[in-house]
Amino acid sequence: MCGVFTTKAQFNKPSSARSPKNLVKGRTDDAASDATFSGAIGQIRLQAHSLSPSLRRVAEHVIQHADSAVHQTITEVATSVGVSEATITRLCRKLNYAGFHAFKIALAADLGGRKRQNLASQKGEGNK
Repeated sequence: MCGVFTTKAQFNKPSSARSPKNLVKGRTDDAASDATFSGAIGQIRLQAHSLSPSLRRVAEHVIQHADSAVHQTITEVATSVGVSEATITRLCRKLNYAGFHAFKIALAADLGGRKRQNLASQKGEGNK
Protein backbone atom coordinates (compact mmCIF):
# COMPACT_ATOMS: atom_id res chain seq x y z
CA MET A 1 0.00 0.00 0.00
CA CYS A 2 1.50 3.28 -1.09
CA GLY A 3 0.49 6.51 0.59
CA VAL A 4 0.85 8.86 3.48
CA PHE A 5 -0.76 6.58 6.06
CA THR A 6 0.75 3.17 6.72
CA THR A 7 -1.98 1.69 8.91
CA LYS A 8 -5.72 1.79 8.94
CA ALA A 9 -5.61 3.28 12.47
CA GLN A 10 -3.54 6.22 11.25
CA PHE A 11 -5.86 6.77 8.30
CA ASN A 12 -8.90 6.93 10.57
CA LYS A 13 -7.45 9.58 12.89
CA PRO A 14 -9.43 12.84 12.79
CA SER A 15 -7.62 15.73 11.13
CA SER A 16 -7.41 17.52 14.49
CA ALA A 17 -5.24 14.67 15.80
CA ARG A 18 -2.76 15.34 12.97
CA SER A 19 -2.85 19.15 13.37
CA PRO A 20 -0.35 21.25 15.31
CA LYS A 21 -1.73 21.41 18.84
CA ASN A 22 -0.68 25.00 19.47
CA LEU A 23 -2.79 26.19 16.53
CA VAL A 24 -5.95 24.14 17.00
CA LYS A 25 -6.47 24.46 20.73
CA GLY A 26 -10.14 24.00 21.49
CA ARG A 27 -10.95 22.38 18.13
CA THR A 28 -14.14 20.37 18.02
CA ASP A 29 -15.64 18.11 15.37
CA ASP A 30 -18.13 20.88 14.60
CA ALA A 31 -15.40 23.52 14.34
CA ALA A 32 -16.88 25.33 11.35
CA SER A 33 -19.97 26.33 13.31
CA ASP A 34 -18.10 27.00 16.57
CA ALA A 35 -18.03 30.71 17.41
CA THR A 36 -14.36 30.46 18.42
CA PHE A 37 -13.47 29.93 14.75
CA SER A 38 -15.19 33.01 13.35
CA GLY A 39 -12.39 35.61 13.30
CA ALA A 40 -8.85 35.77 11.96
CA ILE A 41 -7.41 33.68 14.78
CA GLY A 42 -10.29 31.24 14.44
CA GLN A 43 -9.61 30.88 10.73
CA ILE A 44 -5.96 30.11 11.46
CA ARG A 45 -6.95 27.42 13.93
CA LEU A 46 -9.59 26.00 11.61
CA GLN A 47 -7.20 25.69 8.67
CA ALA A 48 -3.99 24.89 10.59
CA HIS A 49 -3.99 21.28 9.40
CA SER A 50 -3.73 22.34 5.76
CA LEU A 51 -0.99 24.97 6.08
CA SER A 52 2.47 24.48 4.59
CA PRO A 53 5.41 24.74 7.01
CA SER A 54 6.16 28.36 6.07
CA LEU A 55 2.51 29.39 6.35
CA ARG A 56 2.31 27.56 9.69
CA ARG A 57 5.31 29.56 10.98
CA VAL A 58 3.54 32.80 10.08
CA ALA A 59 0.31 31.58 11.69
CA GLU A 60 2.10 30.60 14.90
CA HIS A 61 3.80 34.00 15.02
CA VAL A 62 0.49 35.83 14.55
CA ILE A 63 -1.21 33.81 17.31
CA GLN A 64 1.70 34.19 19.74
CA HIS A 65 2.26 37.90 19.00
CA ALA A 66 -1.22 39.07 17.98
CA ASP A 67 -1.08 42.27 20.03
CA SER A 68 2.04 43.46 18.21
CA ALA A 69 1.35 41.85 14.81
CA VAL A 70 -1.83 43.89 14.42
CA HIS A 71 0.31 47.06 14.43
CA GLN A 72 3.08 45.80 12.14
CA THR A 73 3.45 46.23 8.40
CA ILE A 74 3.59 43.21 6.12
CA THR A 75 7.36 43.76 5.82
CA GLU A 76 7.81 43.79 9.61
CA VAL A 77 5.83 40.57 10.05
CA ALA A 78 7.73 38.89 7.21
CA THR A 79 11.07 39.94 8.69
CA SER A 80 10.04 38.77 12.18
CA VAL A 81 9.13 35.32 10.88
CA GLY A 82 11.89 35.04 8.29
CA VAL A 83 9.63 34.65 5.26
CA SER A 84 8.80 36.78 2.23
CA GLU A 85 5.95 39.26 2.01
CA ALA A 86 4.41 36.96 -0.60
CA THR A 87 4.20 34.21 2.04
CA ILE A 88 2.27 36.55 4.33
CA THR A 89 -0.10 37.38 1.47
CA ARG A 90 -0.54 33.67 0.66
CA LEU A 91 -1.56 33.00 4.27
CA CYS A 92 -4.07 35.86 4.21
CA ARG A 93 -5.60 34.61 0.97
CA LYS A 94 -5.65 31.00 2.21
CA LEU A 95 -7.66 32.29 5.19
CA ASN A 96 -10.11 33.95 2.75
CA TYR A 97 -8.97 37.55 3.24
CA ALA A 98 -8.34 39.85 0.27
CA GLY A 99 -4.88 40.65 1.61
CA PHE A 100 -2.84 41.59 4.65
CA HIS A 101 -4.79 44.77 5.37
CA ALA A 102 -8.11 42.90 5.51
CA PHE A 103 -6.51 40.23 7.70
CA LYS A 104 -5.20 42.88 10.13
CA ILE A 105 -8.67 44.43 10.40
CA ALA A 106 -10.13 41.03 11.31
CA LEU A 107 -7.28 40.41 13.77
CA ALA A 108 -7.91 43.80 15.41
CA ALA A 109 -11.61 42.91 15.73
CA ASP A 110 -10.63 39.60 17.39
CA LEU A 111 -8.40 41.40 19.85
CA GLY A 112 -11.03 44.06 20.57
CA GLY A 113 -13.64 41.38 21.23
CA ARG A 114 -11.26 39.50 23.52
CA LYS A 115 -10.52 42.67 25.51
CA ARG A 116 -14.26 43.41 25.85
CA GLN A 117 -14.84 39.85 27.11
CA ASN A 118 -12.02 40.21 29.64
CA LEU A 119 -13.44 43.52 30.92
CA ALA A 120 -16.94 42.06 31.19
CA SER A 121 -15.70 39.02 33.11
CA GLN A 122 -13.67 41.25 35.45
CA LYS A 123 -16.74 43.37 36.18
CA GLY A 124 -18.77 40.21 36.78
CA GLU A 125 -16.17 38.92 39.28
CA GLY A 126 -16.20 42.24 41.10
CA ASN A 127 -19.96 42.00 41.70
CA LYS A 128 -19.66 38.74 43.65
